Amino acid sequence: MNIKGIERIDELRLSEADSETISVLLDDGFDGEFEGRSFFIQRNHVGFGRRLAGRIVGHLALVYRAVRIGENLVTILGIGDVAVAKEARRQGIGMALVDAAIAEAKQTEALFLLLFGEAKIYGRAGFKSVSNTL
Repeated sequence: MNIKGIERIDELRLSEADSETISVLLDDGFDGEFEGRSFFIQRNHVGFGRRLAGRIVGHLALVYRAVRIGENLVTILGIGDVAVAKEARRQGIGMALVDAAIAEAKQTEALFLLLFGEAKIYGRAGFKSVSNTL
């Protein structure tokens, strides 16, 4: 799959250099708070990246999960770890990453693709905001 230069990154075969580049990218995208986490629930199942001059400047990851909704166990995919380097923003990279994630999700058994993020950004890709009522 090649949507606007987006490559599928198999997390199990991610090089140490690319892993470090993604960590720096995410840390920068989250104002230095991303790598400060002390607990990681699980590594991502697959990532998508965009390279410019051989360097990853955009990243998005998918996580495969089973969740219980009432009596049903439902397979879902979650989007996370989304970041685009400041110098590469406003070039459509973020939306291309989302498009790649949606295309990948459609090839799975997942019933839902969910994320927690800015409605103004992800609404363009068809995501809808829902309340998190407890």
